[in-house]
Amino acid sequence: TAPFDGETASVTIAQNILSVAAFIDATYVQASVGFVMDLGDAKMTTKYSDPGLGTGTSTTLDFDQTWLSIGVLGKYPFKAGSVTVFPLVGIEYDLNLSNKVNGTDTKSTMSDDQKANLNQFWLKAGVGADFAVSSKIYVRPSAIFGYKLHSKLQSDNLETLEAMPGIGKATQTDIRIDIG
Repeated sequence: TAPFDGETASVTIAQNILSVAAFIDATYVQASVGFVMDLGDAKMTTKYSDPGLGTGTSTTLDFDQTWLSIGVLGKYPFKAGSVTVFPLVGIEYDLNLSNKVNGTDTKSTMSDDQKANLNQFWLKAGVGADFAVSSKIYVRPSAIFGYKLHSKLQSDNLETLEAMPGIGKATQTDIRIDIG
């Protein structure tokens, strides 16, 4: 949200992501390597505080992005009856492999800083559980909240916006919820 002459503007982008990963599970650590890709179009909604500018304007963007994902989660398992429950906390790094917007390869014309901006570093926390099917097979549901740290380019862009007359405070928050 960035104020402009006492007004506010908010842009929200909602996007579905599909991730396929293999993981190594130890008692207190879970390490994973995977492939992440966009699933369908992203919906961008822009809202303004000034009714003269309109509200609820929506745009559909066709993102086609892929990443190589590497993650490490610490966990502390404990028994809850026949189920093993464990809180999870850790990090994930997503290395961008491709980036197309509306069918155009935008990565080929980007600077190194812009390409680095496509990579993502996430702080993650959540909970999981193991339900034993047999002595060696488990069903493992999990829900993990992710918070993305800003890249250098994102931080620089926010500083540039805030330095402009009449803008004030500019923020960007990237969050996600992983259900597995």
